[in-house]
Amino acid sequence: MVIAANPGALSEKDWDSVFDRIEQGNVAIVGPLHKRDDIALRAFANRGIDIKLHLAIGSWMGCYHWLPNSELFEGLPCGRLASEPYVDVLPWYGMTELGGQVWAGSIRNTISRFEKPAILWFSEIETIRAGKGWLIFSQYRVFDKIKTNSLAARLAFNLVRIARDCLDNQI
Repeated sequence: MVIAANPGALSEKDWDSVFDRIEQGNVAIVGPLHKRDDIALRAFANRGIDIKLHLAIGSWMGCYHWLPNSELFEGLPCGRLASEPYVDVLPWYGMTELGGQVWAGSIRNTISRFEKPAILWFSEIETIRAGKGWLIFSQYRVFDKIKTNSLAARLAFNLVRIARDCLDNQI
């Protein structure tokens, strides 16, 4: 298992190593991507994974983070929209869905003078197959808060359990 907690800090060579391990049947958990993470985003694009990031911090209309009842949120408040306990770990960016299993996501509204009104849906934690292995994308900011925030620590633990289940082909 590989954990790329800070994907923007990895070099092209690091990403080649991550993808080599995935191709061998391993799982990689990828921490929150940011629009400035050019090398990481290019590494995914070069492998046919088109990451499109969208602001998930909301506007005056809000961005609402959905936390379904699932093993990912075991031991945590879930089954509704994210509330105060999640304030320090909520994503800055959501992703356009990649076609995998979405574990958490967000909705936001586009009403402005410049766009046709719409409700947009974004993936925030998603598992996808990549070659012989798996990628788990987590836009939640848990890895940098793991020592100081018990919710972040539990969510990171649950992500690792999901990764283990991927390795055991239970996902």
